[in-house]
Amino acid sequence: MQNDTVHLGHPLLLTYRNRNVAYNFLINKFRIKLTCLKAGTLSHAGSLVYINLVLTSIPIYYMTNILLPKDLLENLKAIIRNFWWKGQQSEGTTKSICFRAWDDIFQPKHLGGLGIKNIATVNKSLVIHSAWMVAANEDPLLSKVLKSKYCPHTSFWKAPLTGSRSVFWSSVQAVKHHIHDNSLYQIHEGKINIWSDPWCSIWDSIHPHLNMDTNIRPLPNQVQDLWHQNIKIWNIDLVNQIVDHQAA
Repeated sequence: MQNDTVHLGHPLLLTYRNRNVAYNFLINKFRIKLTCLKAGTLSHAGSLVYINLVLTSIPIYYMTNILLPKDLLENLKAIIRNFWWKGQQSEGTTKSICFRAWDDIFQPKHLGGLGIKNIATVNKSLVIHSAWMVAANEDPLLSKVLKSKYCPHTSFWKAPLTGSRSVFWSSVQAVKHHIHDNSLYQIHEGKINIWSDPWCSIWDSIHPHLNMDTNIRPLPNQVQDLWHQNIKIWNIDLVNQIVDHQAA
């Protein structure tokens, strides 16, 4: 493959150490939309609609599976900001005068802002959705491939953060803590791992609560192993033998 090979719109081989260069085509897409537009004839309402329906929609596809570099997102935001305050842009356009902080304009309308989408927030939200699909096994084939490659001996939640990995997996790992902090498994059949899945509040620090003098071998592996056989009632004696009083 050539270094500039593109697959589904994405550069397939990111040979640049600075990923901004690989995704500079997004900036060009923005400029094309602005230079061919008679922006000077648009009212403020027209400009707002154009920003929300056209400009902020351009990078959506590319932001679905990867976190774009912060510098690139700042450049895109600057283009939108200049368009709002100044209108049509061309090469060598001077910076616009901003009469209000852009963070205020980003606010929802009911909070006094204009409701312009924050591209960085949209990017993070889309990647979190992709990460959730992997965590919840919404796409079994994708989850199986990623687990086999990056965490064959543990769960998605305990996958190591170091080592060689794709841009997609790096992006998933960067947002995984948002899912980690805001989700728990709902126990039905109990076929989830005691030691590596978020099934209780102390799941990620459960190992220090093990009773070292327990003589139960092998240790239970799934939540259902902590129930009385064939009924969903906790085996209190077994739980107390395995972990300390706080964890029990």
